[in-house]
Amino acid sequence: MRGNDHINGVEVATYGDLDPGYWFENMCPGGINTYIGMSSRPLNTEYFKGRIDDVQVYDCALSASEIASLCDLTTSVTQQQSPPSTLYPNPSTGIIHLSPLPPNTEVRVFDAIGRIHYSERVASSGALSIDLSELANGTYFVRAGGDTWTIVRN
Repeated sequence: MRGNDHINGVEVATYGDLDPGYWFENMCPGGINTYIGMSSRPLNTEYFKGRIDDVQVYDCALSASEIASLCDLTTSVTQQQSPPSTLYPNPSTGIIHLSPLPPNTEVRVFDAIGRIHYSERVASSGALSIDLSELANGTYFVRAGGDTWTIVRN
C-alpha cells in the first residue's frame, strides 16, 4: 500500500509500502511520529496533540490540485466596528469632549491654515476632554483617527 499525508492541503509526506496502521511522521512539534487507529508498532505511546477535523481515504492517487480543491482553508472573520466617536459641545466656550476613542488614537486640533494647537495620542480607549479656552475665537478642526470635525470656539 502506498500513500501521502497532507496537512491543510499541503503534502507533508509520501510513503512506499505501508503497514496496516496509520502512521504519520513529524506531525507533532519536535518530529514526534503520530499514529491514528491500530498500529503494528508495539510501543504506541506518542499522541497527536491537536485536532483532526477531517480524514479522507481514497482508493486512487489524487493530484496536488485535486487535494487543494478538497481543502478549503478560508475562514470568515467579521471585523468588529468601533462605535462612532462624538464631539460636544459645538460651538464651545472652552472644554470639548470626544468619546469613545479606540486605543492608540492620535487626536489633533488645528486651525484653518494647518497650525496644530493640540496633539495627544490616547493610550487607552475611552473619552478625552480638551481645553480650548486659551485659543482665540474662530473655527478649528479636530481630527481623531480617520474622523475630522469642524468646531467653533466662541
